[in-house]
Amino acid sequence: MIDHKATVKVDGFKSALMQMVNRGTSPERIAQMAGLNPSTIYYILNGNTKRTRIENIAKVADAMGYRFERTGDDVILVKEDRKLDADLDKEERKLLALYRELGSEDQDDVLDFVETLCKILERKKMKGTTGNED
Repeated sequence: MIDHKATVKVDGFKSALMQMVNRGTSPERIAQMAGLNPSTIYYILNGNTKRTRIENIAKVADAMGYRFERTGDDVILVKEDRKLDADLDKEERKLLALYRELGSEDQDDVLDFVETLCKILERKKMKGTTGNED
């Protein structure tokens, strides 16, 4: 089991972040998608910090479609083969794109709303199957 509060060197992680930025993803966007303060990403990219918590690496890895591997006192990110978008239809891709543009607080609100809506629809469906109508 990995202790996510533990810290590791940022060398391998910094390299992966630089690649993401070079491919067009801004540090702000990486931070937003991972639910981190942008200064965390900037400190690593600018060399202002030599260590970071594994928890931060895990958040970025998950948000950006990577998995991380610990190699001694360093961490590397490995691109995962996610085929999620290929399985989505046009409307689902549009919803996902809109969701990804939101800030993390707004994303939480959207998830809460959708979960509540699904519960309401499920109750409505169950009432319809039992013959109870409002």
